[in-house]
Formats: sequence, C-alpha cells, structure tokens
Amino acid sequence: MAKRGMGNPGAIQSRIAVLKEGTQTCLAADATLVVAGEALTAAQIQSRLRGADALRDAVDAARIALQTALQTYQAAVPGIRLFIKNYEASLRSRFGVDSSELRAFGINIAKPRRRTVAEVAVSVARA
Repeated sequence: MAKRGMGNPGAIQSRIAVLKEGTQTCLAADATLVVAGEALTAAQIQSRLRGADALRDAVDAARIALQTALQTYQAAVPGIRLFIKNYEASLRSRFGVDSSELRAFGINIAKPRRRTVAEVAVSVARA
C-alpha cells in the first residue's frame, strides 16, 4: 500500500499532505515513532515531510525558470540567426569569399564548382 502511486510526483505530494495532516492531528507532540529503525518525534516527522515539500517547491521553481528561459531563447533565435548570417557576410566582404582567414571563424571557403564532362570536353576542344 505504501508504494502505490509513488512514481507520480502529484501522488507523492498528495500523500505527503495527508501524512502531514494525520501526523499533526493524530500523534501527540511528544510521541515517538520508530520509522525504518529510527526513533522520531512527531515534530521530526513533520520536519522531514516539510523538507520533501521544499524539495518539490524547488523543482517547480526550477521548471518555471527553465520554461521562461527556453521561451526567451526561442524568441531570440531568429534574430540571432539573422545576426550570424549578416556577420558572416560582412566577414566574407572584408576578407574575400576565398580567403583562408575565414576558416578561423568556422566559415568554409567557397569551392569552385566541379565541371561536368561536357564542360571539360568544350574547354579541351577550344584549346
């Protein structure tokens, strides 16, 4: 019975809430209960349950912060891509499209297109 629903975070939080309420209403403040071989007072049990709540609150806050940061980033991506495209164009303009200095920026140098067999035949015939 104790393991039922423990894989679901919502179920865990619900179970903690019920346990806190039961501990507060049914256990005397000076009562001691042995839990997994450890003697705990009602106050210590409540403290552990509140600690679990605090961990869940921290997870929820982190999740909200992550979602906010992802939304901000996703909204900025088109502008970032445009800046990168314009910056790379400016670098090509400054150094030249076939400059080896572009490699320092991670920009591949434009390779000449490979000629087809027909183009090679035409150039040989002209020569």
